[in-house]
Amino acid sequence: MSRLKFDTQTTRLFLQEHPRKTITEIMAFLDSYKIWASEFERRHGRIFEMTHLSGGEDPPDVILTSEQGPFGVEITELQDSKIGHFLHVSNKLMPKDTFRALPNLSNRIPKRHEDILIESEPASSPWGDAGNEAKAWTQLGIGRYQDKRRKTPLVPISWVIMFGLAHLSHSLLYQVAWGLSRSMGRDGPWLILHSIAYETASWLLVPGRKPISVNHNQNHRIL
Repeated sequence: MSRLKFDTQTTRLFLQEHPRKTITEIMAFLDSYKIWASEFERRHGRIFEMTHLSGGEDPPDVILTSEQGPFGVEITELQDSKIGHFLHVSNKLMPKDTFRALPNLSNRIPKRHEDILIESEPASSPWGDAGNEAKAWTQLGIGRYQDKRRKTPLVPISWVIMFGLAHLSHSLLYQVAWGLSRSMGRDGPWLILHSIAYETASWLLVPGRKPISVNHNQNHRIL
């Protein structure tokens, strides 16, 4: 067993000196890795070093060094820019304790502040179709996965982690995971879909295999 220890001063300096994107990527990786560590080590052997790259040094975002040598992990937030803008405006203009509706990726997403305020109200938010929503998020995920495969990394990219997705239901994540799995082909990086809302929902997608999910107790079950 190995342990990492951080004193309060070291942690404070780390948070002050690194941009939010770096911190977010590292936390997303660590949170995913603690669930799927056995799969990483089954594939690569014992892992004893992690190096995060940024500022033009990447790809990959993370280099892990194992008994079998170094390999890369790409980390990306699966978020649409239009939804990101909607949430930014909604968070800025509406009281924090207000219950708000979230837009559907498959619907038209407003840009103007006035329209965003209207559609943030649950009573005014348009309904979406679950099937169309799953297809839209699947297509977004496929595009991100293919983008990562096209990059020229310092070391081979063996894993892609897509995080975020906290506002998607478990049933929708199920459809997205299976849709992505069917599109991956027979080779390419292994993919982790990782969401934390009220409980952890994490999926491991291995080319040529059925997706594996983990529940909030971190018990694997194959669907």
